[in-house]
Amino acid sequence: MEWHRTKGIEENDFSEKVMLVYLDHLHNKYAPSSIWCFYSIQCNHNVPKNSNVLEGPDINRFWTKASDLDHFATKVILVLGIYGTTRADELTKLVLKDIEVQGAVYLVKIPDTKNKLPRSFTIEQEYAAFV
Repeated sequence: MEWHRTKGIEENDFSEKVMLVYLDHLHNKYAPSSIWCFYSIQCNHNVPKNSNVLEGPDINRFWTKASDLDHFATKVILVLGIYGTTRADELTKLVLKDIEVQGAVYLVKIPDTKNKLPRSFTIEQEYAAFV
């Protein structure tokens, strides 16, 4: 460790006194929450958890093969999520008055967004039947 060398301490010395000096050194540079984060990441049991991500082929397979009767709500959410890059929280706050029919397309308005700026998007005719 570089810190050991700069302080003239043997690299394999992890005594309580050395650790306290090291933590004090870190405390001068970082906030306590950051120090805890560094420590917890270096633990052997820390395994990063990756989220499952739907990719294009998965979405197409679901769209074409899943029954409309059984998965209608999921398909509506999929259309709203993809067309509007809608967050889960925004989907739960969406109400019918936020969706307007304009000819063959739907205009969807998201009034309450994470960044407090309302936005809108359209759903084209091909997918409008599901919404």
